[in-house]
Order: sequence, then structure tokens, then C-alpha cells
Amino acid sequence: MNVDFQNMKEEKFKLMARIHSVDLTDVDTGCLPRFNSNFEHFQYLEEISEKYLRPRAERLRGNKIILEALAKVKQAVLKEPQTFHPALVHYDFHWGNILIGKNKEISAVIDWEFAGVGDPRYSFNTSSNTDTHF
Repeated sequence: MNVDFQNMKEEKFKLMARIHSVDLTDVDTGCLPRFNSNFEHFQYLEEISEKYLRPRAERLRGNKIILEALAKVKQAVLKEPQTFHPALVHYDFHWGNILIGKNKEISAVIDWEFAGVGDPRYSFNTSSNTDTHF
């Protein structure tokens, strides 16, 4: 897949859609967290927040804002319908995690430590807010 640098945002979402469309039927996803509901996904996000953000929240104002926003969003998300088609989701998808080769082809997507099988809508939401990484 070659990258059209004039349409970066569109290219990023095309690549994300390809990741989400991976057929997981014959893929061993046992090492990835699996979210069967929005509630399970939010529990995971809270665990990550507690581990990585809370210890530095007093020093970094941005972390405190993220933690407060997460608490507010949780209430809204838990009211959403719980049905979705499980997909492979990166959860930290931005241009800084996409390697592009000399010929403008995408070589790899890196930084998969937050990946899981879950609701792909969360991936689109977080990715749309990280276009400034490139």
C-alpha cells in the first residue's frame, strides 16, 4: 500500500480499516485482551490509566485532564448499545506508529502493546484525535 501524502488522513483510515478487517477466525489472539462489551473495554482503559497516567497526574496537567475526561465519557459509553463486530484494534494508531519505506509504501505498523480484540469504533475515535503526530 503506497501512501498518498496529499490525503494523509484518508490514507490512515484506509490502513486502519484494513487492520479491522483481518479475519480473526484462524488467528491466535490469545495473547491480546478481548473486550466483549463496552464495560470490559472501559475497565481495561481505567487499568491502563491508573498504571500510566495517575502516578504522573499531579505533575502533568494533561494526564489529569485525560483521567477526568475518561470518567465523564465512561458514563456516556456505558449507555451505548453493547453489540459490535469484534475486530483487531491497535488503540494507539497514529502516524508516529506507521513506518513508511523509501518508495512511499507502508512497511509496518508498530507499537502494539495496547492492541486488543474489541469494538473498532474506539480506535477510530482515538485516531481521529491524533493526526498531529505526523
